Amino acid sequence: MVEGYIDPERWPGVARAPEAPFLGARAEAVRNRLEELLASSGVALSSAGTPNFLVRDGLVLDRIVAGGWVGLAEGYMAGEWTADPLPEVLRVLLTQPFEKGLGR
Repeated sequence: MVEGYIDPERWPGVARAPEAPFLGARAEAVRNRLEELLASSGVALSSAGTPNFLVRDGLVLDRIVAGGWVGLAEGYMAGEWTADPLPEVLRVLLTQPFEKGLGR
């Protein structure tokens, strides 16, 4: 985790690393899909542009594979990614059908 302490009793899904079959290959597919989506929607992948989506820890990709949009939210809570402005970037991201168990 990037920032702070996550209480494992209060937030067990955030405190533990996700598990899913073939996680690495599926996370790579999610990364490629997100990069294409964000670039085509005018969202920068660095702080040089606005709007932007910044990944601080690639564990968020594993979370998306294992938990879909819940995994994305857990990654945000864990400080693994940030966005500016958040509502605008979420509008772009939530157009995608990233359900739990992506790629099975």
